[in-house]
Amino acid sequence: MPHFICVHDIKQKEEWDKINADLAKREAFLKAIGESKFTGKQCYSLDIKDKHFCLWHVAAEEDIKDFPAFFYENLASEAIAGIPKVWIISDQSLGLPDHGEFYEQKGATTFAFVHHQFTDGAKAHDCLEQWLSKGPEGMEKHNMAHGFWNHAYLPCAGSSASTDAFCLWELSEGKTKEDLKTYLDTYLLKADSTDNVVYLCNETSGYNFNLPTPKFPAAA
Repeated sequence: MPHFICVHDIKQKEEWDKINADLAKREAFLKAIGESKFTGKQCYSLDIKDKHFCLWHVAAEEDIKDFPAFFYENLASEAIAGIPKVWIISDQSLGLPDHGEFYEQKGATTFAFVHHQFTDGAKAHDCLEQWLSKGPEGMEKHNMAHGFWNHAYLPCAGSSASTDAFCLWELSEGKTKEDLKTYLDTYLLKADSTDNVVYLCNETSGYNFNLPTPKFPAAA
């Protein structure tokens, strides 16, 4: 029962914005999802104009190939928001939303969606092993001491296992995306093993969906 992440290349930003602002269109899409084999889990609207990531769930892995056609038919055409890549998420993930789980949204905080692109798979594996050796409490303590909270780690499965992973982070008040990238490059997946591409989740776009309940309520 896999999860998968897809990336949308936003080719016509104005049309994409119109679609997302159209409540009737969005309600029709939600209805189509409810009648389909796909379940939307999270959406990450970014601080750049040409990309958008979403996390989905489907009962059978072989059905993932049908997702782009479903999306193009029910929400936006390929000419507006193409789907050039889909990643199957490993069952070794941490922080995936439980089936049917919707987080309580409260206060304002800053989330960051990170695409880890491994440039040296062996070194990246060693970095992860070193980081995980701290144990859950050690990792959490280290993150908090530097002003970050890791809500989810989403490694890929299959052929992408040695090339890609994703994370969802929260930044405490005053921290920037550059601060998070420096932190990741220094302590977690180091710069000689991984290109840590950090995107901020755009709080004002309205296209984020089911982001976690904030860990830093003081940022409200």
